[in-house]
Amino acid sequence: LVCSLPPPPPPALHASARGSVGPGSCAEVMELSGEGSSQTSPGPSPLRWVQEVAPRVGLAGFTVASITIDRTASQVVNTSAGALPKLTLRDQFQIYRSTIAKQNVLMFVQYTCTREMKLALDSLSVAPAISTMVACGSLGVPCSSLQYNWAIQDTYRHFRQAAPESPGLFGFLKQKVCPGLFWSFSRAAFATGGGLYFGGRFAVGLEERLRAGGVDPSPVVTKVLASLSAGALCSLATQWVHNVTLIAGRMAVRGEARQAPHYTIVAFTTAR
Repeated sequence: LVCSLPPPPPPALHASARGSVGPGSCAEVMELSGEGSSQTSPGPSPLRWVQEVAPRVGLAGFTVASITIDRTASQVVNTSAGALPKLTLRDQFQIYRSTIAKQNVLMFVQYTCTREMKLALDSLSVAPAISTMVACGSLGVPCSSLQYNWAIQDTYRHFRQAAPESPGLFGFLKQKVCPGLFWSFSRAAFATGGGLYFGGRFAVGLEERLRAGGVDPSPVVTKVLASLSAGALCSLATQWVHNVTLIAGRMAVRGEARQAPHYTIVAFTTAR
């Protein structure tokens, strides 16, 4: 996802970054996203968006969806307070096979909307840190909350401990989106948003240091390394938020009445 966003070049490199055009370059991505163009110039054509941007966002969505299903299933079992049996490789594969399609579509929609909202806010001269966190947090509700609760409830359903389905749109929102809603927003804003914001700046700093050392780095390599580093740090810093969200989802599956359907405070006190 970071690779589909134009990284903020430092002032000294701003003019040269605009003038360089090449595969995966900052200027090309800015052109595709419509950023850096004049107000009267047309935006990227749908065909170019499909060819250049969609594969990057789709790869990010598929990767995150796969990791989410794999890691969340084991964490759901670990935080089930003994209600679920030990997770085997066969269980993990069956859960993955039955849920990857909808999780992948959800991640693609979330990341596409997050990217477009961030670029729209940037065009309004909103501070980059604010635009990134607002875009990630806003799309984290309901997308990240739905992602969490799907993963949690699908894991319980695999072990035949699914909560009764609630009919209608309101029932869907109450059961699939509301549990842990506040914590999903916080996780998306600070983990995803923080990773995107600092990833671009890490990439610029890493490229400057490598060039100072006489190394001509590949833009893709620096973006990937910087994105992984920033994402890992921000994810680690908000791991406790992730655990609270899992507790809220567990309470929803068990049908607990305290602070239903959001479980904001009770999930936090239980996680402690």
